[in-house]
Amino acid sequence: MWRSLLLTLGLAALSLSTAATVTVKPGDTLYGIARRQGVSLEALLAKNKGVNPQLALKVGQVLQLPQRPGTPAPRP
Repeated sequence: MWRSLLLTLGLAALSLSTAATVTVKPGDTLYGIARRQGVSLEALLAKNKGVNPQLALKVGQVLQLPQRPGTPAPRP
């Protein structure tokens, strides 16, 4: 019983800690990433507050993805 409870709690913690991300590839733009991921540019920028839309993205840069519209929020 304890083993299954710990496994369940571990999986729940893992799912909460793994946010959706995208890694920038050559030629990527914020607009292009937002379109491919089905989110607005504004939502992508809001989720990545340190990203300056006036500057080019760096290849290998990791961006956090906002929740897509209509996607249920993760359960606590």
